[in-house]
Amino acid sequence: MDGESKRNGIYWLMVYTLFIVMVGPNLPSPLYEIYRKLWHLSTGTISLLFATYPLALIPSLMLAGPLSDRIGRRRLIIPSLLMLMLGSICFASAHTVVWLFVARAFQGIAVGSAIATLTAYLVELHPRQQHNAATVHASLAVASGGAVGPLLAGMLAQFTFQPIVMPYLVHLGLLGPAFLAAWSMPETVAKRSENRRRYFPSWHLLSSLRATFVPGSIAAFLAWSVIALFVALAPTYVGLLLHINALIMTGSIVFLLLGASAATQVLLRNLYAPRAIFYGIAFLLPGLGCVVAAVPLHAPGLLLLGMVINGIGHGLTWMGSLALVTLSAPFSRRAEVLAGFYVAMYLGVALPVIGIGFLSEAIGLYGAFLVFAGAVWILGIGLLLLLKRVSLRSLASPGNQG
Repeated sequence: MDGESKRNGIYWLMVYTLFIVMVGPNLPSPLYEIYRKLWHLSTGTISLLFATYPLALIPSLMLAGPLSDRIGRRRLIIPSLLMLMLGSICFASAHTVVWLFVARAFQGIAVGSAIATLTAYLVELHPRQQHNAATVHASLAVASGGAVGPLLAGMLAQFTFQPIVMPYLVHLGLLGPAFLAAWSMPETVAKRSENRRRYFPSWHLLSSLRATFVPGSIAAFLAWSVIALFVALAPTYVGLLLHINALIMTGSIVFLLLGASAATQVLLRNLYAPRAIFYGIAFLLPGLGCVVAAVPLHAPGLLLLGMVINGIGHGLTWMGSLALVTLSAPFSRRAEVLAGFYVAMYLGVALPVIGIGFLSEAIGLYGAFLVFAGAVWILGIGLLLLLKRVSLRSLASPGNQG
């Protein structure tokens, strides 16, 4: 095998690694209903269980980004994969709810230390140094992992005899090739003795990139907030409207959403990043409106339409935001910048689901959904106005996206 073929092979194995890393934390989504019935868990406990993941992930992410820029990618990716394996083992062997919290914490630490590092690594390793193509592959891996995880777990839970064990055993098997690839991967970061010791992303650095970092981070927050809203809504309202079995329902809904997102990213991968964000938000807002209207109207067709529109909007917004931030980051501190960006993304994932879990006990699930949908609308309209006011060409140069 010549050098170029080997480099291509390693690159695509790392794309697979990012994909399989994102499958793991999304496996529990359709299984929460089983856990709730098995151990008589309240809605608040489920919300706390969900909250454990971002509470462990965000500090890990903020520490790992600057550390990866200083000591290298490989030294963080390998321990991250081992930690992810521990998370799946804890889930598979859990006999009380305590082990679920431990497993979610392991997953949060693992993904937090891996996601920005792997994204930066893909940009640095692309065989032809096509940085924009690498960011598209990274965004596809994240979205596809989020889509396949719930669907895989839902199907295994529905059709195997160990519904809360088999998904994690399969994930352990899928992690094997990723671990072997990480073990043999080349390092792209030389140890930089001139770097000051930074333990969190530098506020000064992020402020200097605010023209791209702020709109990109808000866009990522919005894109993943919409996905989180669907996850919160699916078990109750989607089941009532579409009559889908509960075990595969959430997985199917998330798969349809993120499948549409992935297809959009493939078809429109060459779209200029700021323009992709603008068009994406323009899709997300009416798509969310379809979902809001479908529930009181008992209109399954409108709900499905809203899901597809939101999937398209998510694909454009997520792809554009990741490219905008990644390509504007300085090479020597790329993972540090991406750590701050992914914090915004995961706040978008966490806040709606946690908030809806607690707020629904006071005003009902649909009322809580309306509150968060309204917040997404307000923030989305504000971002559209910002993008319209600031010249799209001033956010990023298309030449940097090649």
